[in-house]
Order: sequence, then C-alpha cells, then structure tokens
Amino acid sequence: MKKIAICIPTLNEAANIVHTLSAIDEGLHEYFNQYDCTIVNCDSGSTDDTVQMFLREETKTKKISIFTRKKGKG
Repeated sequence: MKKIAICIPTLNEAANIVHTLSAIDEGLHEYFNQYDCTIVNCDSGSTDDTVQMFLREETKTKKISIFTRKKGKG
C-alpha cells in the first residue's frame, strides 16, 4: 500500500493547529482514503498548547508529534 505523510511545522500555533489539522484530516479522508496516511506535527519547542491541542484533537487519520528544542518552525 502506498503511504502519504503530511508534515505540519509548528512553533506556538495553538490558535491555528486545530483548524489546520481538521482541514488536512478531511482532505486526506476524502481524496486519499485508499492510502496509508499519517499527519506529522514537527514542533520546534512551542511554549503554548500547540502539541497538546494537536494530540487531543480527534482525527480519522493517524497522527505523530515530533518535538525538538531547535528554533524555527519544524
């Protein structure tokens, strides 16, 4: 089976992550449901609730969160 991974680079995006995640999840489910899809959050040390909000939001697509202290988005 073919695989698709969508990466969301983040740094303090708590105000935007749920909408972004939901839009990606719906698009993958609607147009690419025949593939093994994963949404990856690559967070660069957010000090807000970005990572927690990403992990709490229910999705049809599996999710992975990667957290690093390197500066910059992703």
